[in-house]
Amino acid sequence: ANFEKYILGTKKIARLQDGDKVLILESCSHHISCDDIGRHKLPKWMEEFTGKKLHFEVVPGMEKTPENIAEYALVVQCGGCVVTQKQLQNRLKPAIDNDVAVTNYGMAIAFMNGIFERAIAPFNKTEELIHQ
Repeated sequence: ANFEKYILGTKKIARLQDGDKVLILESCSHHISCDDIGRHKLPKWMEEFTGKKLHFEVVPGMEKTPENIAEYALVVQCGGCVVTQKQLQNRLKPAIDNDVAVTNYGMAIAFMNGIFERAIAPFNKTEELIHQ
């Protein structure tokens, strides 16, 4: 249900500016390692891709999203494999309601690696969104 929001929100990565706040939402509680995708890899890749100095915050598990959600330039949600679709929708609702761009790990990674349009091409009903 958030797929179209993800498509539009993913493009925000290219427009991030120095000092922008990016919120990383994890859905599970897991052992953190030095190569953790949400805490280490995505922030590193995003700063390399944009050439900007960004501020990242992580909300682990199903903890509540910050009250100041409108201060974030982008929210990046994990794949949500351990939660229901309804939980994922409810988690992103505050960001969407405040017009904060949202994406997920997979779309963000595809975008930063130049394969975003190819990755979402099978979902042709969103073709018009791709070119907005």
